Amino acid sequence: MIGKAVKSIAIALVAGTIGGEVFDEFDDDIAKAAVCKLDDTAEGAGKMVDPNKLNHLFGKAEHNFDGLLKSFGGNQSQAYNVIQTAAQNYVTQNSITGVINASNQIIVNVAGYNVTVRGVVVDGVLKMGTSFIQP
Repeated sequence: MIGKAVKSIAIALVAGTIGGEVFDEFDDDIAKAAVCKLDDTAEGAGKMVDPNKLNHLFGKAEHNFDGLLKSFGGNQSQAYNVIQTAAQNYVTQNSITGVINASNQIIVNVAGYNVTVRGVVVDGVLKMGTSFIQP
């Protein structure tokens, strides 16, 4: 049986949702699934990644991430964190500020793939809006 503290944390962190389904009550199996999802989400560079962000980037075939994901053993969180880190380093090294869109998008190499990144830089921190690999 999963501990009450872990169950409470899982409920709080996933706000009662797993895979888009909403649950009124968490039983042990649902709490375990939430903790497993949180473990997967937290892997990588140790930063928790919003599951919706992962779905936006890696759940769309047109983003062409299949090969890159294979390089990370399918771990979306780890791939996201490496892309984010590479893009943040690029932003910092090149003193980029403001909006990064189609007219000034950046391209970083991650695991041998050229990843296009768009977003916004606020106080020197990149908030990645989207990323993809050009076909």
